[in-house]
Amino acid sequence: MSWARNLTSPIVLASGATLKTLGDARDLILANMRWQRHRDEHWEQALELVARAARDSATEVDVARASRRLTDALKAQGLVID
Repeated sequence: MSWARNLTSPIVLASGATLKTLGDARDLILANMRWQRHRDEHWEQALELVARAARDSATEVDVARASRRLTDALKAQGLVID
């Protein structure tokens, strides 16, 4: 797995933190999933795509899909501002 692979572009969170790599994305997703009382489809799909993009055989298309889904999940949770 290549968790050091960069996202399509850095994502700046409302808190001011910046997600740059698939590893950053994974850590944030897992942290948010731990605190939720119910399943959240946004986070589950984002984690699945981020993990797929971290595979050694992943393509830039995989990374782009993961980046888009991650951004959607962050927006749904109010963690990123347009």
